[in-house]
Amino acid sequence: MKIWKGMNSELLEHLKSFLVEKGGEALKKARDIVLDERLECEEIQKALRYFMVEYWNECTTPSLLFLACEAVGGDSERLLDFASAMILVNGA
Repeated sequence: MKIWKGMNSELLEHLKSFLVEKGGEALKKARDIVLDERLECEEIQKALRYFMVEYWNECTTPSLLFLACEAVGGDSERLLDFASAMILVNGA
């Protein structure tokens, strides 16, 4: 991960952990949705699995969605399906 100029690595790691804590469940659900699909082409299935497990770690969108909901007094747990869908749309 590229460290932004002027931001120390400890702070950046804390931010990354916070985003994973907030949005990790939505990311897991999005991954499960994609990985549960059975494709006829085994090579594409393997490539998709690699991308989803090794590369795709997008927790920012659901984290910001949950934080915005909580900021106005909402129940962010009710947004899990929507947040997972947003991850899939952003990854498309």
